[in-house]
Amino acid sequence: MAVLAHVSRRGEFRGDLGAFTATVARNKCRNRILRQRLITYVELAGESPTLVDTAESPLDLLWEQERRDLLQEALDSLGPRCANLLRDFYINDLPMESIRERLGCSTLSGAYYVRSQCLKKAFIHLKNRLADCSPISGHEFAGESPREYDQHE
Repeated sequence: MAVLAHVSRRGEFRGDLGAFTATVARNKCRNRILRQRLITYVELAGESPTLVDTAESPLDLLWEQERRDLLQEALDSLGPRCANLLRDFYINDLPMESIRERLGCSTLSGAYYVRSQCLKKAFIHLKNRLADCSPISGHEFAGESPREYDQHE
Protein backbone atom coordinates (compact mmCIF):
# COMPACT_ATOMS: atom_id res chain seq x y z
CA MET A 1 0.00 0.00 0.00
CA ALA A 2 2.87 2.38 0.80
CA VAL A 3 4.44 1.76 -2.61
CA LEU A 4 1.14 2.40 -4.38
CA ALA A 5 0.62 5.58 -2.34
CA HIS A 6 4.12 6.77 -3.24
CA VAL A 7 3.62 6.09 -6.95
CA SER A 8 0.18 7.75 -6.86
CA ARG A 9 1.56 10.88 -5.19
CA ARG A 10 4.43 11.14 -7.64
CA GLY A 11 2.39 10.22 -10.69
CA GLU A 12 5.30 8.14 -12.00
CA PHE A 13 8.08 5.83 -10.88
CA ARG A 14 11.52 5.31 -12.31
CA GLY A 15 13.72 2.47 -11.17
CA ASP A 16 13.44 -1.13 -10.09
CA LEU A 17 9.92 -1.47 -8.67
CA GLY A 18 10.67 -4.90 -7.16
CA ALA A 19 13.72 -3.65 -5.24
CA PHE A 20 11.85 -0.53 -4.14
CA THR A 21 8.88 -2.61 -2.93
CA ALA A 22 11.18 -4.95 -0.97
CA THR A 23 12.99 -2.00 0.60
CA VAL A 24 9.73 -0.31 1.63
CA ALA A 25 8.39 -3.58 3.08
CA ARG A 26 11.62 -4.18 5.03
CA ASN A 27 11.61 -0.62 6.38
CA LYS A 28 7.93 -0.86 7.38
CA CYS A 29 8.64 -4.09 9.30
CA ARG A 30 11.70 -2.62 11.04
CA ASN A 31 9.80 0.56 11.96
CA ARG A 32 7.01 -1.54 13.42
CA ILE A 33 9.52 -3.56 15.45
CA LEU A 34 11.11 -0.36 16.76
CA ARG A 35 7.70 1.06 17.71
CA GLN A 36 6.78 -2.18 19.49
CA ARG A 37 9.99 -1.99 21.53
CA LEU A 38 9.02 1.47 22.73
CA ILE A 39 5.70 0.21 24.11
CA THR A 40 6.47 -1.27 27.53
CA TYR A 41 2.95 -2.17 28.64
CA VAL A 42 -0.59 -2.82 27.46
CA GLU A 43 -3.68 -1.49 29.23
CA LEU A 44 -6.04 -4.40 29.90
CA ALA A 45 -8.68 -2.95 32.17
CA GLY A 46 -8.70 0.46 33.77
CA GLU A 47 -5.34 1.53 35.15
CA SER A 48 -3.60 -1.86 35.46
CA PRO A 49 -0.61 -2.07 33.09
CA THR A 50 0.73 -5.51 32.16
CA LEU A 51 4.24 -6.10 30.86
CA VAL A 52 4.53 -7.31 27.28
CA ASP A 53 6.24 -10.63 26.64
CA THR A 54 9.97 -9.88 26.31
CA ALA A 55 10.78 -12.98 24.25
CA GLU A 56 12.26 -12.21 20.85
CA SER A 57 9.78 -12.37 18.02
CA PRO A 58 10.48 -14.27 14.79
CA LEU A 59 11.14 -10.90 13.10
CA ASP A 60 13.74 -10.02 15.76
CA LEU A 61 15.45 -13.36 15.21
CA LEU A 62 15.37 -12.90 11.43
CA TRP A 63 16.80 -9.38 11.71
CA GLU A 64 19.64 -10.59 13.96
CA GLN A 65 20.42 -13.45 11.57
CA GLU A 66 20.48 -11.04 8.60
CA ARG A 67 22.91 -8.76 10.43
CA ARG A 68 25.16 -11.68 11.41
CA ASP A 69 25.15 -13.01 7.83
CA LEU A 70 25.97 -9.57 6.44
CA LEU A 71 28.85 -9.09 8.86
CA GLN A 72 30.18 -12.59 8.14
CA GLU A 73 30.01 -11.85 4.40
CA ALA A 74 31.98 -8.64 4.98
CA LEU A 75 34.60 -10.49 7.03
CA ASP A 76 34.91 -13.17 4.36
CA SER A 77 35.47 -10.51 1.69
CA LEU A 78 38.40 -8.97 3.59
CA GLY A 79 40.79 -11.87 3.44
CA PRO A 80 42.34 -13.78 6.33
CA ARG A 81 44.69 -11.05 7.63
CA CYS A 82 41.97 -8.44 8.13
CA ALA A 83 39.34 -10.95 9.21
CA ASN A 84 41.64 -12.39 11.89
CA LEU A 85 42.67 -8.93 13.07
CA LEU A 86 39.06 -7.76 13.46
CA ARG A 87 38.00 -11.01 15.16
CA ASP A 88 40.95 -10.81 17.57
CA PHE A 89 40.25 -7.19 18.44
CA TYR A 90 36.44 -7.07 18.58
CA ILE A 91 35.39 -10.63 19.39
CA ASN A 92 38.35 -12.21 21.23
CA ASP A 93 39.25 -8.95 23.06
CA LEU A 94 42.96 -9.47 22.53
CA PRO A 95 45.16 -6.54 23.52
CA MET A 96 46.50 -4.51 20.60
CA GLU A 97 50.07 -5.35 21.62
CA SER A 98 49.54 -9.07 20.91
CA ILE A 99 47.73 -8.21 17.66
CA ARG A 100 50.71 -6.01 16.73
CA GLU A 101 53.03 -8.97 17.25
CA ARG A 102 50.85 -11.27 15.15
CA LEU A 103 50.77 -8.71 12.33
CA GLY A 104 54.53 -8.17 12.49
CA CYS A 105 54.18 -4.41 12.89
CA SER A 106 56.99 -2.57 14.65
CA THR A 107 54.70 -0.05 16.38
CA LEU A 108 51.24 0.02 17.91
CA SER A 109 50.28 2.88 15.63
CA GLY A 110 51.12 0.64 12.67
CA ALA A 111 48.75 -2.02 13.98
CA TYR A 112 46.03 0.58 14.54
CA TYR A 113 46.59 1.81 10.98
CA VAL A 114 46.17 -1.73 9.61
CA ARG A 115 42.99 -2.08 11.66
CA SER A 116 41.64 1.21 10.27
CA GLN A 117 42.37 0.05 6.72
CA CYS A 118 40.56 -3.24 7.38
CA LEU A 119 37.57 -1.35 8.79
CA LYS A 120 37.57 0.90 5.73
CA LYS A 121 37.50 -2.18 3.45
CA ALA A 122 34.63 -3.62 5.48
CA PHE A 123 32.80 -0.28 5.31
CA ILE A 124 33.15 -0.15 1.53
CA HIS A 125 31.97 -3.76 1.20
CA LEU A 126 28.92 -3.11 3.40
CA LYS A 127 28.11 0.15 1.60
CA ASN A 128 28.25 -1.62 -1.77
CA ARG A 129 26.19 -4.52 -0.45
CA LEU A 130 23.56 -2.26 1.12
CA ALA A 131 23.47 -0.06 -1.99
CA ASP A 132 21.98 -3.07 -3.80
CA CYS A 133 18.76 -2.39 -1.84
CA SER A 134 18.71 1.37 -2.24
CA PRO A 135 17.01 3.57 -4.84
CA ILE A 136 20.47 4.25 -6.32
CA SER A 137 21.07 0.55 -6.84
CA GLY A 138 24.05 -0.30 -8.97
CA HIS A 139 26.23 2.63 -7.87
CA GLU A 140 29.54 1.43 -6.53
CA PHE A 141 31.10 3.31 -3.61
CA ALA A 142 34.51 1.69 -4.15
CA GLY A 143 37.15 3.69 -2.40
CA GLU A 144 34.90 6.63 -1.56
CA SER A 145 33.61 7.69 1.80
CA PRO A 146 29.94 8.70 2.01
CA ARG A 147 30.94 12.38 2.18
CA GLU A 148 33.00 12.04 -1.01
CA TYR A 149 30.06 10.33 -2.66
CA ASP A 150 27.66 13.10 -1.61
CA GLN A 151 29.97 15.71 -3.14
CA HIS A 152 29.76 13.96 -6.54
CA GLU A 153 25.96 14.22 -6.63
